[in-house]
Amino acid sequence: MSKLSKTFSLISAVCAILLLSFVFYYICITTQKAVLRSCISSVVGDVAEYSNEIGDFARNGENWYVLTDDEAKSVLSNKHLTFGGCFQLKSQPQDMKEKNLKIAVRKNSEYGYSIMVWSKGFDNISGTEDDIVSPSDEKVPNYIWDYPHWSRL
Repeated sequence: MSKLSKTFSLISAVCAILLLSFVFYYICITTQKAVLRSCISSVVGDVAEYSNEIGDFARNGENWYVLTDDEAKSVLSNKHLTFGGCFQLKSQPQDMKEKNLKIAVRKNSEYGYSIMVWSKGFDNISGTEDDIVSPSDEKVPNYIWDYPHWSRL
């Protein structure tokens, strides 16, 4: 084999390894996001069904109330909550960066309320495109401007 052939073979092998690494990375990230979406959906469902306390945080109007980590932990401490889509065995479900999921609630009517749960995503900043939110048609609250307790988040 000539020196050029060996060099070309080495470059081809390196390119193939890089391509396979990228594909593997993409599959891992996509899988992580799917698992987290499932986890977040199960948290929304469980909290809506079993947590009577969450309604106490609901406020009138269109603004969401973002629970502090302590308030969220209190809401999530109900023994009936199973977080069926989550793999963590901790008391409070976390995202892939091991950060607590954020929870917000707002009052819809005299007796009803909506719940939103989200992960800050890989950049660990709320309100950016990589956030994973349930319900998916909602936008993460702009708590810096809307909430007096923004510094707690």
